Amino acid sequence: MSRNRYHTLIAVLILGCLSLIAGCGRSEPARPTLSVAEALTGTVSARATATSTPTATATPSPSPTATPSADQYIEIGNTAFETGDLAVAIDAYSAAIDQGEAPAYVYYSRGAAYRARGNLDLAMDDFDQAIELDGESAEAFAARGDVHRQKGNTAQSINDYTKALELTPDDGYSYFNRAMGYREIQQPALALEDLNRSIELEPENAEAYYQRGIILQEQKAYELAIEDFTVALALNSELIFAHMRRGNTHQDLKQFESAIADYDAFLASGEEDVYVYFQRANAHAGNGDYEAALADYAVFIEAEPDNPFVYLSRATAHERAENFDEALADIDRAIERDPENVFAYQRRARFLQQIGDVDAAVAAFDEAIALSPDNPFNYINRGIIYAENRQFDEAIADYDKALELDANNLFAYRHRATTYKVIGRLDAAYADYSVLIDLEPEDPNAYFQRAEVQAAQAAYPEAIADYTRSLELDNTNSFTWFNRGNANKLAGNIQAAIADFEKVLELGNEPVAMQNAENQLAGLR
Repeated sequence: MSRNRYHTLIAVLILGCLSLIAGCGRSEPARPTLSVAEALTGTVSARATATSTPTATATPSPSPTATPSADQYIEIGNTAFETGDLAVAIDAYSAAIDQGEAPAYVYYSRGAAYRARGNLDLAMDDFDQAIELDGESAEAFAARGDVHRQKGNTAQSINDYTKALELTPDDGYSYFNRAMGYREIQQPALALEDLNRSIELEPENAEAYYQRGIILQEQKAYELAIEDFTVALALNSELIFAHMRRGNTHQDLKQFESAIADYDAFLASGEEDVYVYFQRANAHAGNGDYEAALADYAVFIEAEPDNPFVYLSRATAHERAENFDEALADIDRAIERDPENVFAYQRRARFLQQIGDVDAAVAAFDEAIALSPDNPFNYINRGIIYAENRQFDEAIADYDKALELDANNLFAYRHRATTYKVIGRLDAAYADYSVLIDLEPEDPNAYFQRAEVQAAQAAYPEAIADYTRSLELDNTNSFTWFNRGNANKLAGNIQAAIADFEKVLELGNEPVAMQNAENQLAGLR
């Protein structure tokens, strides 16, 4: 079809529509209204009317054979866009452009129509042209930023939003969209700063509160996150994923009933997300309602029967409900579905240890070690089982291996020191507790344990010094006060011993320590 033929067809369309357009036949019609941006789809952004649009010239009513002017094409394009007839809008804007020297806002408008139809490359071309013609158009920069975001060009989108904000610093939606770009490149502090500004400028934007809540939740600012999710839902009750996120946050705070209420609201909305059943199951388990938890796990397993982690979670619920056979069966199901899942073998070993099957627990840790021989915690946990079974040499060998893999592993030093103390190797225990103190100088328990070793060696002044340091770090531990009192008594510091035993009674938080202190005081007074 020739270009003249094409324009003739557009003219016929326009002549049929012009009678519907306000301003036709006026001597001084208003400039075209660019509300087209408000119809943009995809990235959240309600764009303002272009401020650089020139006033159109007078547009006389055309005769049946007259070629419509560029302004008339633009008017029909705007009207078609606003009524959702994007193809007609694009054709009309194109006809205006073809008449030569179209202003920037026409390219911007056609770009908006292309973007609304999902033609991102053509939209990008038009926004580029609009910016070339009018480098002060904040709307064009912002719109091009939106397209860059949709195309995955995050850095370019941030640059465009930044330029738009230089031109219009009070555009809350550009702050919002730039914040989403910052989130995508793992810059949560910058994202949070932009979301704060966006909310100041657009306090009714529910999505901004929702997104800020997500960042706050990830930063473990749980109470603030809950506040934002709550505001988001108050502004837009259909923002249903805020219920899921708020439920997650309540669960992080162990507020299980509130979490369950949010998950209930999410599922009642009809939104399909089977993982919410898994999350609600965990909340029910945390709340002690194992029957409800098992029902929700069953729904998730029906949808995701090969997910090993749900079986491990259900095993925990079975274990707490004292369904031990079912718990072990679920752990085995997890291993069947993922035979290289080290965590599943660790879980199996700990469960078998708890039910007293030591040999099977050790065998499960053997399998975990075979899969992950460089994980020190596999050796530490197997060592704990050996120590509880009074296989002390094997336990110490496992702790040694753990420290060979991680020379600063606090757990390995702590358990090896305890084992040394139990078997009477007090010098070795003292050495390990000293390393613990070097690694964790603010740990009151390390000083307490070293004091115990020194007291057992009758090194009372040194023991008293360590008990004292432990109490400087935690003065609420009645057993530390009692043991220091006992060390003072054995060292001949009777008045100091009486003061320590009386402190135990004053604290009143450990009945066993209190009874022992009363017995000691009865013999000293």
